[in-house]
Amino acid sequence: MGAIANSSLTRNIADVTVNHVMRIGEFDIAEPVPELRDPHMLVVLRPWIDVGNVGSLSLGRIERHLRSKELGRLHRPGRYYDFTRYRPRSYLVSGNREVTIPNTIIRYSNPEDGPHLLTTHLLEPHLYGEDYSDALLEVIQYFGVKQYALIGGMYDMVPHTRPLVVSGLGTGEYVERDYAIANARPSNYEGPTTITYTISETATKMGIETRAFVVHLPQYLNLDDDYQGAARMMGLLCRLYDFPDYIAQSDRGQKQYDELTSRDGQIPSGDVLTRIEEMYDSEYGADNRPEPTTPLPSSIEEFLQGLDVDLSDAGESDDGDDPDRGLAGV
Repeated sequence: MGAIANSSLTRNIADVTVNHVMRIGEFDIAEPVPELRDPHMLVVLRPWIDVGNVGSLSLGRIERHLRSKELGRLHRPGRYYDFTRYRPRSYLVSGNREVTIPNTIIRYSNPEDGPHLLTTHLLEPHLYGEDYSDALLEVIQYFGVKQYALIGGMYDMVPHTRPLVVSGLGTGEYVERDYAIANARPSNYEGPTTITYTISETATKMGIETRAFVVHLPQYLNLDDDYQGAARMMGLLCRLYDFPDYIAQSDRGQKQYDELTSRDGQIPSGDVLTRIEEMYDSEYGADNRPEPTTPLPSSIEEFLQGLDVDLSDAGESDDGDDPDRGLAGV
């Protein structure tokens, strides 16, 4: 197995089309190392806060639009990951068997015009979480990252018939401006979180701006790829980074939700959906800037408990990883 793992790691690095790598902390960084101008780092974290693949889909669209290149990945991902939970994958390529190993992937774009971006696909670590966070912080510090921003999706009691809500946290001089542009509300989440949240905390102490944007998805849906959620996320990123509107693929998202039906159990019918809509309208109002969430009525709680929804399944990521997916909060 060691030979397979090593050959896979070599193949993955060779895909970057470079002859050498340098080590920054725990990451192998492709040489020649690019020069980046005050880059922002956009991050998605699986499985904790990527429900509906909202973050992964969004980063993928940005990377294709900017023609991002791989910057680096963890030198030994097995230090942090349990490969019985994040499974390696075997493929046949031109008759030869190759193996890809789940990893944290960082890509970059440094166009002449527009912001320089690092797009980072984090897999939540199972072991040595503090060391994992410190390793990414070393990369952040080396490249002089100006802003660290987490994006993703979570389940909430919102209807698919209303505009999707975005919430989050942030630090820095222009955080209120950015949240107004994104039409996002402050998060009031309290509860379990991820060890990687310490990245944001430490980045703030280092003088780096932080952002978190999380799309709230209908609790009763279980879509591997929620294109409407991705469109909502991409819409705000397009406004913040001046990307063209077409990469949001809003029509695709709206079509997906329009085709949902109560007949096959995808959405609740009758009074239940009406009640969820009433709760949304009462809470969020015309300006879509909600106050703290109120407890759910017992009838809605009973409805949710009766749903046959497996929250442990996940859509396949761009990197071939297939970790579990769960509820998330920021």
